[in-house]
Amino acid sequence: MRSKLIPFLIVVVLAVIGWSMLTPTSKPEQGEGAALDVDRLTASEVARQARSALDELMASDQPDKVRAAAKVLKSLIAAPALDKGQMAQRQKLLEQLELGRLTWISQHQALAQERESLLAAIHQGDMAMEMLVAPMAGTDAYLGGLYDQYKRYSETLALVSKSLFAAQDAATMAQALQRLQGMAPTAQDNARVLALEIPALRDHAQVKAGATALVALIKPDQGCAARWIQLQQQQENLAKLVVQLNDLLHPERGG
Repeated sequence: MRSKLIPFLIVVVLAVIGWSMLTPTSKPEQGEGAALDVDRLTASEVARQARSALDELMASDQPDKVRAAAKVLKSLIAAPALDKGQMAQRQKLLEQLELGRLTWISQHQALAQERESLLAAIHQGDMAMEMLVAPMAGTDAYLGGLYDQYKRYSETLALVSKSLFAAQDAATMAQALQRLQGMAPTAQDNARVLALEIPALRDHAQVKAGATALVALIKPDQGCAARWIQLQQQQENLAKLVVQLNDLLHPERGG
């Protein structure tokens, strides 16, 4: 009986193995590879998928995701449904976008770290100034007046700095920087006068570091704030490239 069952079991096992090899073990996720299979896409479908990829390219701060979105776009801009005469223009715009966005991310990350370091140094300098001056200012009207003015200016500088880095357009940022540059000399003069009255301020490490950081923050052209504005201008230029590429991919706008 056992000898008769063995051949039968072998046949069953072989049949199961053969069936498993012919049957897909899993289905690809919905949409997997769809962006790369562009031959059957209509012009409207190309435009819709490109819009999504462009949004991802511009919104992500992760280089890998930017490259992935650019890869999808490289496939889409070669879709047969699009005007072949505009292919070179589409490719050029996409190359500028990908390189520009990757460069922007790298510069933004480095500059954000620099910004946080400078703002922290300015804040620590203000705290050190308060620790050394406030006790004396409470009993000396002259020192009290100087310190009150310094404190008002330093607080206003902090608020304007915050608004500059929170702004979403270069023009608003430039206006905030102009205000910072206008207020800073008065705060610096007050600090120098206070240092004449209180020798401990002259060589205090945190006070000196805060003063140096303020200069580095608001310095024209190459200061941290000025370079932050330049980054915003770069982002606005990239947004214009997005509009141009989107127009070339859109059936009603292209051509």
